[in-house]
Amino acid sequence: MITLAHGAGGKATDDLIKKVIIPSFKIRNYNALGLDALDDGSAIKKEGGFFVFTSDSYVIKPLFFKGGDIGKLAVVGVANDLSVMGAKPIAMHLNLILEEGLDLDVLEKILSSIGRTAEKEGIAILGGDTKVMERGKLDQIAISAFGIGIASNIFTDAGVKPGDDIIVSGSVGEHEASILIEREGVGVSKIKSDCAPLYGLVEKVLRIGGVHAMKDLTRGGLTMALNEWSEKSKVGLNIFEKNVPVSKTVRSVCKLYGFDPFNLACEGRMIIAVEPSKTKMIIKALKKTRLGRNASVIGKAFKGSDVVLNTAVGGRKFLTPFEGVMLPRIC
Repeated sequence: MITLAHGAGGKATDDLIKKVIIPSFKIRNYNALGLDALDDGSAIKKEGGFFVFTSDSYVIKPLFFKGGDIGKLAVVGVANDLSVMGAKPIAMHLNLILEEGLDLDVLEKILSSIGRTAEKEGIAILGGDTKVMERGKLDQIAISAFGIGIASNIFTDAGVKPGDDIIVSGSVGEHEASILIEREGVGVSKIKSDCAPLYGLVEKVLRIGGVHAMKDLTRGGLTMALNEWSEKSKVGLNIFEKNVPVSKTVRSVCKLYGFDPFNLACEGRMIIAVEPSKTKMIIKALKKTRLGRNASVIGKAFKGSDVVLNTAVGGRKFLTPFEGVMLPRIC
């Protein structure tokens, strides 16, 4: 039976995809990167490079939050999945599923946000589909988005090499923490979601070179992203807790609810695996930007397996994906 845990981005989601969804399809690749890779997107070879594709769906609650809304999130989420694979996002299709009775002012506000965000990133909205469901059968609106980008080379989760430095582009957990505060109305000062497009940062680091892999931190947070890298690249990752930037407000929210900030979703943060000779240049370039001002080297890849966390108090433990549900409908 499907539970909320299957959509939370942790172990249950991973099991559902690997044990139920993937075995249902026999043809899973065309000529470059397909479903078996379980990456942020897929790719088809073209002359001089690749077309990169991705899709995602959005059911976030509330629809509007500090730092964004479901419309902005739909564009940013798809664009970031393309960006971390090394592709420049160029176009999208959007499918809107609307609840009967949805206020037209709300819909227009969401569509305006989609338009502004896409235009700012140079992304064309080429088409889509619209459906309406009976009142009470849907919570206002759901958006499904499909995106395409162009890349000369693609970066995958299997690209991390032993010896690579692991960089995080900014403080973690702010998106999911902001949604929790909006939803629960707790007595903590509001946190602005980190929802933001990453392609500008990706361009900067790729110009410097030495990048072996990139990944945005969405459902399952930093913990899930690191474990996917470890599994697919067949490397171990040695992570230092004190080096991972977490804001005081996010720490307060996590303490209040018993969450681990490493498990909280972001919508404008990524990890980067780089050759050590390029690390200082990449950190310097990131810190000159608004999105990357808190960038930090958080660890190193090694020959082996598992993600090992060196705790702030001097201990060591395995950093494993969470099981169960933290907060549903965060994206």
